Parts: sequence; C-alpha cells; structure tokens
Amino acid sequence: MKSRAPWGYDAPVFGLFDRLGIGSAKRREAKARKLELGGDLDGAAALYVEAERPEDAARVLLLRADAESDPEKRMVICAQAARVGEGSEVGAEAKRRKARLNFDLVRSTAGGAMHGELTRVGAELEEVGDWQTAAEAYALAGDREAEIRVLKEA
Repeated sequence: MKSRAPWGYDAPVFGLFDRLGIGSAKRREAKARKLELGGDLDGAAALYVEAERPEDAARVLLLRADAESDPEKRMVICAQAARVGEGSEVGAEAKRRKARLNFDLVRSTAGGAMHGELTRVGAELEEVGDWQTAAEAYALAGDREAEIRVLKEA
C-alpha cells in the first residue's frame, strides 16, 4: 500500500522497515507464496532466494522445469535448481533430474562424436547415484569397465 509523502511523491508505507531489513524476509516469503499460487514461478523463486529460502526456491524451479516443453531449457532450469538448493534433498533431486535429462538428450543425438559426452554423462549419473542409467550411458559409450564397475554398485 502506498501513502502520499509530504514532499509530493508516492512512497511505500513500510519502505523504512524494508530498508532496515525488519521483517522483510517474512514479507518476501509471503509474496513468493502468492506469486507461486498465481503461477509466476520465476518471480516466486527469485523472492524465495531473497527471503533466504533456497529449498523453496529450488522446489519452485523444479515445478517450472516440469512445465517447460523444451528439454534443453528444462535441463538448464534443473541445473539452476540444483545450484540454489545445494545441500538439500530438493537440490539433490534437481541434480538427478538434470543428469537424466542430459542422458536422454545425448542418447537421442546420434553420432560418433557423442562418445565423450556419453562418458561424461555416465560420470554425472554415477555421481548422483543413478547406477542403472549410468551403466546404460557407459554401455552406449562402449566403456565396458565403467559399465561393470557401476553395475557392481547397483
């Protein structure tokens, strides 16, 4: 809500509190919830970050990724969610989704130049504990040693 300042321009009623940081995180969190419910997932994620709620920001980014039809853009959004939610369960899930999307994209692209990419994706999948998919990536890359090593983990 705005009030009319005595010197003639509009100023927010709680502008001083925002500048002092009093209660601003709670207000940002509440505003983020409203934006999320209204479908503005990008805005909600940004406000959750400002409110120091990285797990909520990562969760909202994963919702945004689910709504994205372009797999490459979806992978980028998952990478953002993994960075924002690092150290949380939501961040780990974002990292797993990104690795699986990366594998699907590489697998759908034919060509001998993809050997190195498949090996890299296999290592990424191995890092997030997706042993079966990592083994599949290594098998497609022709790396039998890595495939066997990962299958032993599974």
